Amino acid sequence: MKTVKSQMSANSMKDDLQALLDRAVENRVASGIALGVAGHLDEAPLQISLYAGTCAQFRPDVPVNQQTIFDLASLTKPLVTALSVAGLVEKGVLAMESTLSELLQGYPMRPETARIQVWQLLAHCSGLPAHRPYYVRLLSVEKKKRWDWVLASILSEPHQYRTGTTHLYSDLGYMLLGKIVEIWTRKTLDSYFRAAIADPLGVSEELFFMAAAQQDKGRSYTCTEVCPWNHSWLCGVVHDDNCRVLGAVGGHAGLFGSLSGVMSLCSSLQGIWAGERDSPVISRQMLKKLMTRVEGTSWCYGFDSPATQGSSAGRYFSSMSVGHLGFTGTSFWMDLKRGISIALLTNRVHPSRKNERLKPFRPFIHDAVMQRLLALDSRTA
Repeated sequence: MKTVKSQMSANSMKDDLQALLDRAVENRVASGIALGVAGHLDEAPLQISLYAGTCAQFRPDVPVNQQTIFDLASLTKPLVTALSVAGLVEKGVLAMESTLSELLQGYPMRPETARIQVWQLLAHCSGLPAHRPYYVRLLSVEKKKRWDWVLASILSEPHQYRTGTTHLYSDLGYMLLGKIVEIWTRKTLDSYFRAAIADPLGVSEELFFMAAAQQDKGRSYTCTEVCPWNHSWLCGVVHDDNCRVLGAVGGHAGLFGSLSGVMSLCSSLQGIWAGERDSPVISRQMLKKLMTRVEGTSWCYGFDSPATQGSSAGRYFSSMSVGHLGFTGTSFWMDLKRGISIALLTNRVHPSRKNERLKPFRPFIHDAVMQRLLALDSRTA
């Protein structure tokens, strides 16, 4: 009887959430939305995957579905770069206290930059600026020299604050981390991610960099904006300007994936964190380190945690939660205490990044999910 009741409750929950997604598409939150939920109802595992809208406003014949691939943007930071760096630390290749002067020998850099440590890059407290539009200059630089030009530029950037004294979310820090992974593994970041993380966790067909992946004609790709230099729609092409001009692979952006890919990786991380599974990717001890909040900020080491006020996670995720947002309109949140994961993937920047309708919708849909899930499952209350 409990199983039948739980299934009825799950179906009712799906219907309610699907209606909210459909309404969001009508209200132009994004042209396409995918929502994934993993948790429990009574003793039974619960997994929900819902889809609404189309891959582009001008392609009503291409609906978002389980085959749809999204530009995950800054989800690259925790899911690729932070996990890759942590794995190299566990192998003894790097250390959390390694400095840039040690890791990037031979590259000229400012004295204060030379002292930045790996953990400070991971936790966004390095002192580096948040962003620079390097792509404007890079378009006139020979392709094979572009990464050298960017490295020289980042390492010569004046600091915005003294390292370790505050926190500023920084693409530049993760661009450095991605390049450090490449230098110390002698592999491109995309190939290392596939070999060290995606393949062992069984998600290489669902999470990948487009630079290394040939577009599968059986898959659909959500569109973002029009590329400012070739004036074509970006569909299955990385949205981030700096990443795109650098070959579509970066420590800060470039990852593409499906809803099932993001949810599968979240489930793997939840299982490792809870001690329910072992993995060659990362140990439970190291993962707990990455997911520990740094004093004075909501940031962990590669992951974010819910802010005390106005969090995009909404009001119901516990303090033992981590997640991340992507500029294109993607996000995931994991409540580690309750074993709940929610991924919300959209292309909210299509047709323009000026669309801010996702900002209030994101906590709204998280609250809608959590209210229903917590009410239905007394174990997570």
